[in-house]
Amino acid sequence: MTKIDPVSKKTLRGLAKKVDEISQHPINNENKKLWRSLNSLKKTRPLVLCSIPSETWPEIIPESTLVCE
Repeated sequence: MTKIDPVSKKTLRGLAKKVDEISQHPINNENKKLWRSLNSLKKTRPLVLCSIPSETWPEIIPESTLVCE
């Protein structure tokens, strides 16, 4: 098992906390409900799924914004 140094662990925990906060936002609960309805073949408003090719990630998230190695 690979050991994670304390600085990286602190950084990862901070990032995980942000992800958790975003996931708990009310709009995400509404989105989950809408997607479940759509997947159950219930009537819902049109939903959009955006798939992003891997080669475009550097344009969306610049390397300068990354915080972990």
